[in-house]
Amino acid sequence: IDLGHFNLEKGATYRVGVTVGSRGTQSLEMGVRKVGEPYTMHVSSPFQSFETPRRWSKFFTVTEEANPSRVQIVMRGYTTLTIDDVTVEK
Repeated sequence: IDLGHFNLEKGATYRVGVTVGSRGTQSLEMGVRKVGEPYTMHVSSPFQSFETPRRWSKFFTVTEEANPSRVQIVMRGYTTLTIDDVTVEK
């Protein structure tokens, strides 16, 4: 699931965050990666979603030029997700 594109500054530290809920517990992976080739992942982290929406956030530092970059969620399985308040803050 692509949650939006952002320009990121090489060497800068950011916090990516999202509020996620799901029908039943679901294993997800949240990541920030470069759009297009070569495939460059800035940060990737597994987390769990639950019936009650919860906030997930992670700090990362951009190590190479990668504009634009995208925030994405990878889901293994089938469920209904509620996604709100996607943020990327320097």
